[in-house]
Amino acid sequence: MVVLVASGAREPRQITGALIDANDDGFRVRHPYEGFQPGDLVSFIHRMREGTARVVWHKALGSDFETGFSYC
Repeated sequence: MVVLVASGAREPRQITGALIDANDDGFRVRHPYEGFQPGDLVSFIHRMREGTARVVWHKALGSDFETGFSYC
């Protein structure tokens, strides 16, 4: 599980998703939030780390979405 807080919106939005993979540079999450854009910053916490990350890519997968993040 991953908890993300998108700070780019007028009001911060908390998103819960599934951690697909993670390495020393970043991580990938499957989630229901469509609003991420490359360059957005988020606060996050997952089983290996917590902090701030930047959206690298974002794509739709049926009714869900998958997003790649790099650690800041």
